[in-house]
Amino acid sequence: MLKKSLFSFALILLSKSLFSQADCVKPLIYSGKINIRNFDIEQVHIPSTLFLNNIVKFNKPGGFKVIKTDSNSFSKELSTNLSSVFCESSEEIIENFFKKKKIYPIKIFKKKKNHFGKYKVLKFKIPVEKMTFKITEEDIIEIIFPDIEM
Repeated sequence: MLKKSLFSFALILLSKSLFSQADCVKPLIYSGKINIRNFDIEQVHIPSTLFLNNIVKFNKPGGFKVIKTDSNSFSKELSTNLSSVFCESSEEIIENFFKKKKIYPIKIFKKKKNHFGKYKVLKFKIPVEKMTFKITEEDIIEIIFPDIEM
């Protein structure tokens, strides 16, 4: 009986290792420039890889990444979520993942004066054709949003 139990346990462990899929995390750089008259930008919400993979909605926790800024440009190194999608080469990840989403939502926040914790929010939908994707020498994917001007 003990041999049969140990044999079954060994088979379960072996099958888990044979049929499990590797998951990877990929570093990313998000960057862009925003020029909006009379609008002091405090933070930018950009889509997370969980949103881009249709796991979470953009306006829900985990659907976006927050980038705090005090200038007209932003650049932040973040990372993807854990997924086998990110085990591919950077070129394949760009073509097979990042370029598959047709629209990239973005929210820009300005703190309202004399209103603690209140923000004015501008929302944009950026077509993927206007986005730029680069691969750095360190094999980091850079996602560059087009200039936003108003």
